[in-house]
Amino acid sequence: SLEEFLFERYCLYTSHKEKLCIAHTHHDPWVFRKGEAEVMSNTLTESYDLGISDVLKPDLIHISDGVLVHMWSVEEVG
Repeated sequence: SLEEFLFERYCLYTSHKEKLCIAHTHHDPWVFRKGEAEVMSNTLTESYDLGISDVLKPDLIHISDGVLVHMWSVEEVG
């Protein structure tokens, strides 16, 4: 499903000293449900031309109670 594709990520990316870094993670599958939100401001997506017609009305909203995530060391990519 689209939700599974969007939620089930088993690594995270960050930068450190202008270098791309990765950390692998493990967690149980996300348990989520559809949600509702009133978005008053969305400066992150307003800052970039992402082709989103209305940044204050998202197409998808989901909520979750969260999952316990185990993370390995952050390593430089490449």
